[in-house]
Amino acid sequence: MASLYKRTYWSTDPETGDRVRKKTVNWYGKYKNADGIQVRVPLSSNKVASEQMLAELVRTVELGKAGLIDPFETHRKRPLREHLTDFRQHLESKGNSEPHVDLTVSRVTAALTGAGFKVLGDLNADKVSNWLKKQRDNKDKKKRFGVATSNHYLVAVKSFGNWLLKSERLERNPFVHLSRLNSKVDVRVKRRALDPEELTRLIDTAQLSAKRFRELTGPDRAALYLVATMTGLRANELATLRRLAFDFTANPPTVEVEAKNEKAGRGAVLPLHPIVVTRLTAWIEGKNELVDTDEVSRTALLWPGTWAEKAAKMVRQDLADARAAWLKEVETDEDEHTRRMKSEFLTCKSAADESVDFHALRHSFITLLASSGVHPKLAQQLARHSTITLTMDRYSHCQLRDLTTAVETLPALTPKSTVAMSTTSSGNTAFQTVTDSSTGPSTGPKLGPMGDKKRLALTTVDETAGRRTPREPSCKRLSGKGLRKDDDDCEPLMKVRPGGFEPPTDGLEIRCSIQLSYGRLLIAATRVCAANLRLAKTIKKSAGSRAS
Repeated sequence: MASLYKRTYWSTDPETGDRVRKKTVNWYGKYKNADGIQVRVPLSSNKVASEQMLAELVRTVELGKAGLIDPFETHRKRPLREHLTDFRQHLESKGNSEPHVDLTVSRVTAALTGAGFKVLGDLNADKVSNWLKKQRDNKDKKKRFGVATSNHYLVAVKSFGNWLLKSERLERNPFVHLSRLNSKVDVRVKRRALDPEELTRLIDTAQLSAKRFRELTGPDRAALYLVATMTGLRANELATLRRLAFDFTANPPTVEVEAKNEKAGRGAVLPLHPIVVTRLTAWIEGKNELVDTDEVSRTALLWPGTWAEKAAKMVRQDLADARAAWLKEVETDEDEHTRRMKSEFLTCKSAADESVDFHALRHSFITLLASSGVHPKLAQQLARHSTITLTMDRYSHCQLRDLTTAVETLPALTPKSTVAMSTTSSGNTAFQTVTDSSTGPSTGPKLGPMGDKKRLALTTVDETAGRRTPREPSCKRLSGKGLRKDDDDCEPLMKVRPGGFEPPTDGLEIRCSIQLSYGRLLIAATRVCAANLRLAKTIKKSAGSRAS
């Protein structure tokens, strides 16, 4: 039941100095909300006004219980920017990194503002979908969205809608039915994997470079490229690594990425290749000589600065320097220099429109795992992918030489008996069977060339040996009175392959084909019938002698 009251508090009397009990000037109301929880709210200093305010609150609760009022009406009228501020706080409370929070909120703000929304009541899925389409059809190529970028904005907007639903600000997610587009039909960035020789030249060129990229020296970039190629870590993950993340004394040596800095938010501990341990140890020792204390060297970032924002530009600059040095090696040899100029070796973009950026080093890592024969499941674990399809389809690249090597591993299917083709004097084509004496005679039937309507009945010696000519009977024929001679005369039929039946499988002479089995059953049945005829004839003769 609702009631009005004034709160009491203790105060000191300025005249007497005694502590006295006083009441507040404003009235307060006490009532139960729709969930049955008692709520106390401040009202007005005027009692009549406070009674009306409390009555309105109670009426709203009763209408809500009866389903006659919108429980989300208060949130619908709030400005959208207030909800976005709360959404940012929600993302930060989940432990998301600051760059991720900024990117997500900026995408949601751009989409909702571009669609013309000001309050929650304005949210409409069709308007968001139309705004994304306008961005994809933008005439300005620099501002035009690719399908993948459009999907990123849509995912951010849908996550905002899910938060509104879970925080009980809306009864449903207004964007739930929107689905992502197929990004494969409009791939803006096609990355290529660098082969081992290209990676080696890239790292060596950076090691000898005197250029600085933001705060990274040449040796810093060389160590960065080496770790990225041999671990598959992303640029943002590498930018958070400290000396404490590497454990060179463990067996095996490892590098650890904290959960808050890893893309999936799970954290990762990855093994290190011995060459990484050797070169990285020497590089870190060289950096430690430039700092005052060992504690600073252990807690400081290994690759500080904002290089991760322009990592693609950094890699392309060093790759261009590596190609220039590679071409300079043969500048005196005109033919070789021309050949190298036409080559795509160490180029930033291939003829197939595949480009190289920092993330291409991760593609190279996974491709090297696949080409080295690593089991796909292990490659997926090292890449930290959710599905093996992502590892094998998107990040593993097969070049023509890899396919050629795979084909060359197939067994050489050299026939033991080949068909030699020659042309006669009349212009007709003649075929002749040639048997390789070193490998022995062939055991399979030979067919004519494909497309020839009349297949050539080519046979080898082993196929005709033991087979009788079609005109020669394979055994004595049956008559109505049974076999003319003893059953043993038909025994060769068991050894000769019946005409028209399939040959027995090689190596399994006991197991014949089904057709041959049927032939043997026919012979066995014939023998049984002949035996029954002889038995019946004998019984008949015996009965006649008794009657006489």
